[in-house]
Amino acid sequence: MIEDAAQAIGAWGRHGAAGAIGTCGCFSFYPTKNLGACGDAGLVTTDDDALAERVRSLRWHGTEPPRSYHHTALGLCSRMGGLEGAVLGARLVRLPARNARRREHAAWYNERLAESGLGLPAIPPGHAVHQYSVRVPGPGRRDALRAHLERSGIGTAVFYPAPLHRQPALAGRCVLAGPLVHAERAAAQVLQLPVFAELTEQERERVAEAVLGWPGLRG
Repeated sequence: MIEDAAQAIGAWGRHGAAGAIGTCGCFSFYPTKNLGACGDAGLVTTDDDALAERVRSLRWHGTEPPRSYHHTALGLCSRMGGLEGAVLGARLVRLPARNARRREHAAWYNERLAESGLGLPAIPPGHAVHQYSVRVPGPGRRDALRAHLERSGIGTAVFYPAPLHRQPALAGRCVLAGPLVHAERAAAQVLQLPVFAELTEQERERVAEAVLGWPGLRG
């Protein structure tokens, strides 16, 4: 089982730490992740020695070190550079505190927006809170709230505006037994509010006030 832990560095739950549950775990260190490099980077974790060697080979054009020009597979050039490693090493020591700060923001939002009528996320103790996602029920209301926040100078995001079965790359590849109503509804309703670790108390209060001041909440 390949565990997609791309946005979950530092997260944990009843089954263990993210990246240690599947046969291997895959993390992303894209700059906007909880632990971000200054460019693209990533990590694969596994306790399978043979699989670890396979991944090391594939990241270096399918070679078998130390025979650098002996290729046993078609791999990629996916070695992480020294600069990225240095940045990540410096930021890693601050990751627990930064994740805790994100959880603090999320818990505060959940309390402050409890009467808003929005769908608010559950935040278990070990959550990494890479995103703080709310659901805005009703046709077109998510986009109306987003426009209202933009006019207030508050940035938001819709990371997954289309479910997988609507993606052009999967056209003709999805065999559906029926309508995927939950996926369609989530794609139309989910909105991400600011939750980065550097967010200040004044900034998150401004976000909450803008959300609660949206006329559509009373509509």
